[in-house]
Amino acid sequence: MQSGRRFWVIGLALLGVVVAIIVGAFVLGDSFRPKVDTVPVSTGAAASDKATPVAAPALATTKPSNLQTANSPLEREIEAAYLRYWEVRAEAFLNRDTSHLSEVMAEAELARTRQQIDDLKAQGRAARIVVEHRIAFLEVGEAKARLYDEYLNRSYLVDPQSKQAVQTPGPGGIAKVSYELKKIDGAWRVIDGMRHD
Repeated sequence: MQSGRRFWVIGLALLGVVVAIIVGAFVLGDSFRPKVDTVPVSTGAAASDKATPVAAPALATTKPSNLQTANSPLEREIEAAYLRYWEVRAEAFLNRDTSHLSEVMAEAELARTRQQIDDLKAQGRAARIVVEHRIAFLEVGEAKARLYDEYLNRSYLVDPQSKQAVQTPGPGGIAKVSYELKKIDGAWRVIDGMRHD
């Protein structure tokens, strides 16, 4: 009898230790996770749920590690160029006008975005891009950079003339994408993207 009770006490003590280790791991995991800022992009649109295609051809299964927020002048310059990319992109999707895309994007990203807008035209639709960014940097160099954006996407389809939603806007969803940027002719441009969903 005494031996059985002792096993129960030892078992409960071990269970308590395991629970304490798991709770400690969660607390430490949160304290070492990199902080990223939320930067809303002004699109002048209400929230929605019909997401437009994200420029992200490949799918990665893991979230990038070693993230950091913009601290240096170079990182802030790249971040500003990235946010400008989104402003131009939003305008292009709303007006189905690709004439300014090459100011903020190039290579695969430019070709993909032009195709997406052509697809919208063929459907007789336009899109209002509404996103809230959480940006962090993966790599930063003088001519190339990679950043990670875990953004809330509330983009939706609209009528191209009235700009009214063609469906009831909803809550949207989180998109996790890393973007490659390259300095071309003295200006940063997004050249490609990869999803991490």
